[in-house]
Amino acid sequence: QLTKRLHQIDYDLVIMAGIAGTFQHDWQPAEVVLVAQDCFGDLGAQENGHFSSIFSMGLSDPEVYPYTNGFLENPLLSEGAWPYRLVRGMTVNTISDDRNQTALLKSTWRPHIETMEGAALHLACLQSGVPFIQIRSISNIVGVRDKSQWKIREAVASLAPAIDQCISHYSVSH
Repeated sequence: QLTKRLHQIDYDLVIMAGIAGTFQHDWQPAEVVLVAQDCFGDLGAQENGHFSSIFSMGLSDPEVYPYTNGFLENPLLSEGAWPYRLVRGMTVNTISDDRNQTALLKSTWRPHIETMEGAALHLACLQSGVPFIQIRSISNIVGVRDKSQWKIREAVASLAPAIDQCISHYSVSH
């Protein structure tokens, strides 16, 4: 649907804003980050305690556009200094508390954060040639799903000023 919409209207900038889990235990809840690279983390095969991506299985080339080393990179974020930390995201399709699966995906992609929709934004916008920003606020540490430890309200509250700041930064530089 996003790709379809991107071909119907000329957009100056697409912004995805949301929360994310982090693999970085020293990051604070509600810290805002910008996703410079994202990947479809669980697209592949998991067999006998090992994960193989579509790239390592030879089903796709990790260097064919829009991929770079298996990642979907945001070229906009390489332009100048942005007001937030630039991170590597990993998009997954399944919520899991399986520590072994999490460890496999983490060792394969070395992500800073985990989401469920970011790579689709990167793919659609890169293929459509539309500038984009994926803004995330940290709500929890990836791992055991103890929602009592999540800081969703705080994470969501930090997004509005971050969006304003990123729009201002983009407007000044473009």
